[in-house]
Amino acid sequence: VFKKLQVTVIHDDGVLDPAKDKARVDLVRQRIVDAMGQYSLAPDQVAFRPTRFDRPPLVDWKEDFKKPSVYLPLLYALLLLLFCAQLYSRVLSMTGVTNAAKEFFISSGLGPFEVLAIMVAIWFVLGCLIDSISIILLTVPVFAPVAMALGFDPLAFAILGILAIETGLLPPPFGILAFTVKAAVPEANVGEIFRGAIPYWVALFAVIVVIAAFPKIATWLPDKMLKL
Repeated sequence: VFKKLQVTVIHDDGVLDPAKDKARVDLVRQRIVDAMGQYSLAPDQVAFRPTRFDRPPLVDWKEDFKKPSVYLPLLYALLLLLFCAQLYSRVLSMTGVTNAAKEFFISSGLGPFEVLAIMVAIWFVLGCLIDSISIILLTVPVFAPVAMALGFDPLAFAILGILAIETGLLPPPFGILAFTVKAAVPEANVGEIFRGAIPYWVALFAVIVVIAAFPKIATWLPDKMLKL
């Protein structure tokens, strides 16, 4: 089955070098042969090669984050994102869009769960088109006041919204999460990934329905922690 099996063995002093540690190499080689007896390996079919492990890591978190050039761009990006989100929310509020949306849903005659179903449907559709951060920044300033006016618990609504947005990222045509899996496993077929995601989509949708019907499920643990 194996023409040659290459093994890198690491011990307390570093990498086991076959040129310097013949006794240890012979012992490890025999143990490998014994462990893989079903493949009928001969000792001379197990080859050792020394490997260098002294290369520095790509990211040294302890040292790199002491350098402003590493953490400042990330900090600036996060602050800019938060600033733009607050600005967008304030603009919607000042222009009356938030109040108009709230009055529209309240005066439409629809019940709270029907309005929530419309929000979830919008999140599903947007999830097929854009990423989750963009969806949150676009919809939460409008949806959150409506949900509060309809009597939904803010924490339960936030959890339900995150689940709905992530559920929307699964199905085609764009399915960002599926293509993330494709990037991690290039040999996998995209259609196979989408088919494999169906049970998870159903499970997420079921959790959304349960939280909508019983919001205390989402708030029970935080309430307990706040009382400690």
